Amino acid sequence: MTAEKDEIKGAYEAGYEAGVKAAKESAYARGYQAGYNDVIQREIQSHQSYFKRYVLEADK
Repeated sequence: MTAEKDEIKGAYEAGYEAGVKAAKESAYARGYQAGYNDVIQREIQSHQSYFKRYVLEADK
């Protein structure tokens, strides 16, 4: 009976550790993606403002 309990406890702990690792990796991936998206948004806004300032205003 104790061997069975130890096996169950070991499986639970291994599953828990795997869950924690997956959650950390997922959080890292979400953070990385959010940071990447912020950089892309800034680049888009920068290019749009440049386009408005130098291309559209130059026509006037």
